[in-house]
Amino acid sequence: MHLLVSCGIGLVFVFLMEKLNVSSRGAWILSLLLTFPTVFLYFPLSYLAVQDVPGLFDGTAITFWTVGHLLYGLSLPPLYQFFTKANHK
Repeated sequence: MHLLVSCGIGLVFVFLMEKLNVSSRGAWILSLLLTFPTVFLYFPLSYLAVQDVPGLFDGTAITFWTVGHLLYGLSLPPLYQFFTKANHK
């Protein structure tokens, strides 16, 4: 499920980049706008988890979750640039 959501966010990012002709700076903003809401999914997903997970207010777990998802968001623009350059050669 996580991989499907990640691929979906990536596809939406590429679609919006192409459709809206987003600038390089806009790509960073778009990627963070698309991934920022995932930070808040920690709380409902932790609450609904079937197996044991860190507590709802575990600062370390929330930090790892947030940093991981923000790194994903920050990876979208350079990956987009890399693959679009590779396709135009």
